[in-house]
Amino acid sequence: MTTANVLVTRAYDLIGYKDPSEALSGADASAGLDALNSMVDAWAVNALYVYATTYVTQSVSGQSVTIGPGATINITRPVRVPAGGFFRSGDIDYSFEMIGRVQYEAFVLKSIDSPWPRFAYYEPSSPAGTLYFYPAVAATGELHLPVEQRITEFANLTTDYTLPPGYRAALEYSLAEELAPGKVDLSPIVAQMAFNYRRNITRFESPILSSGLERSMGNVLSGWES
Repeated sequence: MTTANVLVTRAYDLIGYKDPSEALSGADASAGLDALNSMVDAWAVNALYVYATTYVTQSVSGQSVTIGPGATINITRPVRVPAGGFFRSGDIDYSFEMIGRVQYEAFVLKSIDSPWPRFAYYEPSSPAGTLYFYPAVAATGELHLPVEQRITEFANLTTDYTLPPGYRAALEYSLAEELAPGKVDLSPIVAQMAFNYRRNITRFESPILSSGLERSMGNVLSGWES
């Protein structure tokens, strides 16, 4: 486990801003936390910084469901929803395809319903996003939605966080790059190490979870084509 203060202090040490034996001033620590969170926020929109994909389960019905803090699916608002979502009925999983806004808007009669949707479109509005289904869900069903896991901003300097493997060094060296301008000339070695550590954690994208069709041989999609 580590804290933002440990990451910030290490980043300042890497650029030679202070002697490692000296305590970090409150002003510098606060500025470092702001820089750290700005960097984490920038990483949040990059799919390469997804370190895991998990499922959330929610009973839903109708044409849409909201996703975000305090929403129907009460989680951190996802930047995007990857493929692999499905509805479960008994022992059968019915997969749906993620589509874009243009494709969704092409469906003229959006009120048509079905026991499960064939398509879904995610609108990442803020503070909560909305997942739209087509056809609409006629009765309450069990939605299994894949959610990408990313590191989140640090609430303060002292809270302990458990980081995914490789992220501590990537954060320390990358934050050093962020803090150096206007203070010191960044060492080429630190810059190269920052690049190497980021490459290590983004070398492999988080595996996309298998779709409902792949997960269940009982998924009957042929009915849509009849």
